[in-house]
Amino acid sequence: MAAAPLSDASAVKTLIQRETALFNAGSWRALYALYTPSFRAKCAFGVWSAANRQFRRQTGPVTTANITVRVTGNRALANYVIKSRTGKVLARAKGDVYLKIGGRWLDEESACA
Repeated sequence: MAAAPLSDASAVKTLIQRETALFNAGSWRALYALYTPSFRAKCAFGVWSAANRQFRRQTGPVTTANITVRVTGNRALANYVIKSRTGKVLARAKGDVYLKIGGRWLDEESACA
């Protein structure tokens, strides 16, 4: 199997960094738009945004580090670490799924909140 173009892996990494920036800015509508239509169909904006607002209140701004991405066709799996601004590890994402739909990479979250 041939390796996916670096541009796809880079696009997913850029998406993760954009999601982090939007989370930090509290730009909930823009952040929600970066999720797949199937996720948005099963997870109402109000429920999702309330959970994210609560997490943001608890954590403050975050950074995303150690991002690795493996792409197979129109599916990508990403691993990364979410840290507080002080460097405390808040979460370790392993196998986060991203899908390429209509030429655009989107986050395919499994849990609503």
